[in-house]
Amino acid sequence: TVVIDEGDTVVAGTVVATIDDARHEARLAEAEAEFTSYQAQVAEREAELIQTQSDLAALDALAVRGAATDREHRDARTAVLVAEARLRSAQRQVESSARQAELARIRLQDLTVVAPFDGRVIRRHVEPGEWVDPGQPVVTLVSTGTIEARLEVPERFAAALNADGESLTIEVQTVAGISRSSEVRPVPEVDARARTFPVIVELDDRRGRLSPGMSVTASVPAGPAVERVTVPKDAVVRSAMGAHVFVATEEAGQTTAQRRDVRVLFTTGNRVALASGDVEPGERVVIEGNERLRPGATLVLIDEPEGDTRLALKY
Repeated sequence: TVVIDEGDTVVAGTVVATIDDARHEARLAEAEAEFTSYQAQVAEREAELIQTQSDLAALDALAVRGAATDREHRDARTAVLVAEARLRSAQRQVESSARQAELARIRLQDLTVVAPFDGRVIRRHVEPGEWVDPGQPVVTLVSTGTIEARLEVPERFAAALNADGESLTIEVQTVAGISRSSEVRPVPEVDARARTFPVIVELDDRRGRLSPGMSVTASVPAGPAVERVTVPKDAVVRSAMGAHVFVATEEAGQTTAQRRDVRVLFTTGNRVALASGDVEPGERVVIEGNERLRPGATLVLIDEPEGDTRLALKY
């Protein structure tokens, strides 16, 4: 019986499916009965050994006075040896039956399939009442929480990644947003054609939005930290002549648009880093309507519901 559906989220230990256990219950009961029977045999063999040892001790005492024959003495010794052998055999049978009972108990427990980790069900392979073969998958479970992403990093950045990845933060852009990871594990294996080497990073996916096969984009620090002015992506207008932004300037009591040609260095999340001097810290840039904006146009501030203040064309 499969007790979960596709799309369900489970935690480690959650019961995923149960398999009919009638036969295994019977086998466990049989193994436990055999174990009890062999334990009784051991007790019987121990009593026999005690009796034969007692008989031998009595004959030893009689032999000192010459009241016992050599044949009787040999028979008594043989009886002790036989009793010891039968006791050892019974003890081995107890050990064997105990292992069989434990194996039956483990197989019975295996009929209850539980989630080995926190995850999300993406496929159910069997339906209630369906026969299941040994090794056949029941469900496909994708891990949630902390997952691993494999990045291919150009070999020229190898020096930026130290041997154990300590104190290194990689910024990863995924469908779930931006995640920063300090758990970095470079793999010392270079692709001879692409000249890249893999790096494994751990990402927080507690919301369960990532799945195997999804692509991620990462920024790997390849040099010393340098402060850069960043602007929203929407502020940058690109054309055949290059990239530019419109900066809000105050002239004669009015806010007007001033065009600034900029050089884009890189993109991080929803921000764009610009070369030094293109835009000064604190300057306001237009992020709406800038595609059709002309230098000197009048601007007006628009207050968004979330409190974000945007610059746009005044109509």
